[in-house]
Amino acid sequence: MTGKGRKGKGREGLGSRKHGIDPPPIVLVDSCVWHRSFTRNVLRHLAIEGAIRIRWSRTIEMEWIASVLRVRPEIARAKLLSVRDRFRVEFPDGLVPDRLPRLKLPPLPDPNDAHVLVAAISAQASAICTLDRGGFPDRILRPLRLSTLSPKALLADCVLHRLPATARALQDHRANLTTPRYSIDAYLEALHRADLVAETIGADKLRAALLVKPP
Repeated sequence: MTGKGRKGKGREGLGSRKHGIDPPPIVLVDSCVWHRSFTRNVLRHLAIEGAIRIRWSRTIEMEWIASVLRVRPEIARAKLLSVRDRFRVEFPDGLVPDRLPRLKLPPLPDPNDAHVLVAAISAQASAICTLDRGGFPDRILRPLRLSTLSPKALLADCVLHRLPATARALQDHRANLTTPRYSIDAYLEALHRADLVAETIGADKLRAALLVKPP
C-alpha cells in the first residue's frame, strides 16, 4: 500500500507478492468517490486497462446518485442511471452483495457505513477507496486483511506498481475529454483540482506516465 512500504527492497503495492505476479487488486469504491464524475472516470479507465478491479454495491449506487442529485438537481436522473448501467455492462463482476446476514462485524463509527464493509468482504477486496478513511478504523480492517485508500493514494499505487496499465488508462481518459480537449498540462491541472495527485509521486511521474508510448 502506498506510503506504508514493508522492509526490504522497495515497496509492495496492493495485492502484490514477492514471487510471481498477482492479478490487479480488487478495490471497493465508496459512494463518496463515485460522486465526482472526473474521479469516477479516472477509476473507470484504470479498471478498463487492468490497473485495478473495481467493485461496488447497489446501496453504493443509490447513495452516489442521490448525492449528485442533491448537489446538482439540474442533472437528469436518467443520465446518472445511464452511467450506472454503463458500469454494470463494462464490469459485469463489479456489482457485489452488501448484505451477509450471518456476518457479525465490530461496530463502525457510523453504523450506516456497515454496508460498505460488508460489500468489501463480499468482493474479497484488498482495499476500500474512500474519502472517509476515519470511518473505517485500522483496528477493524486489519483482521479482515483490508485497508483504506484515498483516490489519490490509489492512483499513486497504480503508478508505482502497475505503470503500463496506468499510463494507458490516463492517456485514454485524457483523449476522451473532448469538450474541451486537454493538453498534458491542462490534464495534470485537472488531476490536481480533483485531488488525485499524491505527494508520493507528484506531477512529474504522472507527466511521465502521460508521455509513455504504447507498445
